[in-house]
Amino acid sequence: MSALTQERRQSAIIEWLEHNYGLAGRLTRLGGENLNYRFDAEDGSRHVVKIVDAVTAEESTEMELELLEHVRAAGFRLGLP
Repeated sequence: MSALTQERRQSAIIEWLEHNYGLAGRLTRLGGENLNYRFDAEDGSRHVVKIVDAVTAEESTEMELELLEHVRAAGFRLGLP
């Protein structure tokens, strides 16, 4: 993927976050099998933005979220989003 394509993608994500959530800030690419970003908002809050492709089953994404909640509820302190 070219750097220009990555720039356009990140710009589109930032515009979407601003339009839908009123958040302004910057993205930092994270690892993972999907497009994962850390979003550092201008208000000091931090968020994880996860972009999945159209063929990724909704159940898969839901399972990942449930797993994160379970780990957090169990008291693990691993710097989870």
